[in-house]
Amino acid sequence: MLGKGAPRYTVRMSVSAYSPRRAWESPLYHAVAENLATFLAGRQLRGRPVPLFVVRDFRAFLDCGVPSHGFLRVHCEECGRDRVVPLNRRRRPPFPSRRTAVRRRGRARG
Repeated sequence: MLGKGAPRYTVRMSVSAYSPRRAWESPLYHAVAENLATFLAGRQLRGRPVPLFVVRDFRAFLDCGVPSHGFLRVHCEECGRDRVVPLNRRRRPPFPSRRTAVRRRGRARG
C-alpha cells in the first residue's frame, strides 16, 4: 500500500513486455564481485591506487539492478498484478539539467 503523500503514476504497458535483467546471474557480475577487493588491494600495495571514480563505478555496477539495493513496486489496476522493478544505480542524473544540455550543444552561457 502506498503512503498518504506518495505520488501515483499511471503507465500503460503490457505486463509481459517488461522482463528485468538479472545482473547478479551474469558471468561479468560474478567476475567483478569476486575479484574487485583483491584487485583494489593489489593496486594499493603497488602504490598505484585505482582512481576513486573507477572504484565508485565498479561498486555502482554491483548495485545496479539488484532488488535488494532498491526497487519500485508497480501495480497494474487492469489485471491486478504487481511487478518489482529494480532501480538503476547510475551516478549521473537521468535527465540532464538545462545548463548541461546547453553545454553539450556547444552554446554554453556563463
